[in-house]
Amino acid sequence: MKKLLTLLIGMTLSSLAFGQEYQTQLNDLIGCLLNFDNETYQDIEVKNDILRISMLNKKYITAKISDIDNTDIDLAKNTVVLKCKNGNCIYSSGTGSNQSTFNFSSSTGKDRNKLKDNFNKFLAAYRGEKVTKENSSGDYLDYFLYDMFIGTDEDEDNAKSTTTPTN
Repeated sequence: MKKLLTLLIGMTLSSLAFGQEYQTQLNDLIGCLLNFDNETYQDIEVKNDILRISMLNKKYITAKISDIDNTDIDLAKNTVVLKCKNGNCIYSSGTGSNQSTFNFSSSTGKDRNKLKDNFNKFLAAYRGEKVTKENSSGDYLDYFLYDMFIGTDEDEDNAKSTTTPTN
């Protein structure tokens, strides 16, 4: 009886920790998405394993979370790409069809690495996986080279604020 009670308490605590971690990651993801482009994206909801991302123009995308692979960065398009494991798991109300990817874009490309990382952390937390460097960050060499040679407005702003005039 004592072992059963201990097992039940352990399972309950594990479930509570999972729920808090996933909710924390979801809240971080929502904030990051709105910071990425608050003129396009509105909210993210999760219900019954369905991810719904709403946009200000009343359009949305939905996908079963268990069918989502991860997010990555398309350097050529300067977008964060949500990818399916197999097939066309993402429904877009904008196109009225299912697709294998969805591109998150902003005019500046600002915080694309952060959005990608937060999305992958959320997916890992939702799946009950430990958040690691491998599932939260990608190929930093690509990001470094892209930012070094192409850069972003954010980089220019930071450079302006850290330089001091010489006389």
